[in-house]
Amino acid sequence: MRGKATLSYRCGYPATINAPAESDVALEAARATVGAAKVTLACKPSMASEDFTFMAQARPGAYVWMGVDGPKPGAPLHNPHYDFNGDALATGASYRVNVVKAFGAARG
Repeated sequence: MRGKATLSYRCGYPATINAPAESDVALEAARATVGAAKVTLACKPSMASEDFTFMAQARPGAYVWMGVDGPKPGAPLHNPHYDFNGDALATGASYRVNVVKAFGAARG
């Protein structure tokens, strides 16, 4: 059929890699917020991509996942049928306050 094709490949998002010191701050804040028993480090690797990766290249950081499923988990994030658990807002706000406190304590 003598067809021709041109392939153009553009590398996408780089891997998200958390910085060690910032990860320690994030862990301390999470444990202060919900208790050590509810903080999970054994999450399955994810192929999700985030703009956060580019920010972390400019300034070290830690990307964390906060479980926000409600009593009846349904559609996943980024799905039009996802039902956000509004009860997670208070926990998320408390976590952010604890990040600031942990960061201050880490800097002395």
